[in-house]
Amino acid sequence: MDAEPVTAPEPVTAPEPVTDPQPDEEKQLPAAVRARIERNRQRALMLRQARLASRPYPTGEGENNVNTHFIYF
Repeated sequence: MDAEPVTAPEPVTAPEPVTDPQPDEEKQLPAAVRARIERNRQRALMLRQARLASRPYPTGEGENNVNTHFIYF
């Protein structure tokens, strides 16, 4: 019975931090892609505002934490 030697696992390295693109990198994107990014950003902001308007309190705040879906006897 030949057992392979146990080796230590390789260390996990952290991913490189995400940085904002430099101005010269933004110029590489075509105008159509930049327009699409901006439309998506505006849409996300509108959806967030609509969600907050319909539900102004985060889950758990402004409400008691009682489960109102079931009635316990």
